[in-house]
Amino acid sequence: IYGEAGRNSVKLFAVGVGALGSQVACNLARSGFGTWTLVDEDALLPHNAARHATTTIFTGWSKAQIVASEMNAFADDKPLAKFIQADILDPRERQADIDIAQNECDVILDMSASVAVARKLSHNIAQKRVISVFLNPTGTDLVVLAEDAQRKCRLDHLEMAYYWAAATIPRL
Repeated sequence: IYGEAGRNSVKLFAVGVGALGSQVACNLARSGFGTWTLVDEDALLPHNAARHATTTIFTGWSKAQIVASEMNAFADDKPLAKFIQADILDPRERQADIDIAQNECDVILDMSASVAVARKLSHNIAQKRVISVFLNPTGTDLVVLAEDAQRKCRLDHLEMAYYWAAATIPRL
């Protein structure tokens, strides 16, 4: 997924910066990977801080805003991240901002842990490649489902293959 100019040229549109999404985004930003648009409607609540990349000092703030700020603190010269505080399933007045960011990105990263979000992203014909990152139901394994560059094998098909494998292969 690297662009011609290298890893910093990759533009990511990331949905969901909660417990898992905040850790993934911040760790990739620390390594200098890509530029980001973060989308999440939620505010940080005290119980979120146990697993979130930020701390309770930001309680009540937009998760997308605080993660973008954290990621931008890693950058020497230019910001790595911007944010859109919105529900990707019902963005209302933020729809135009989401459409622009999706059109400008190279990859969409779904870290929302929402089946409805994964379905919406998978069914969008004009969209870029989608990668979904989530924990298995018991929380013991990280699952990464990545569409091929041409989107011939869509996220919803990969998800069904994962469910079949999890149901039929005992070690999964």
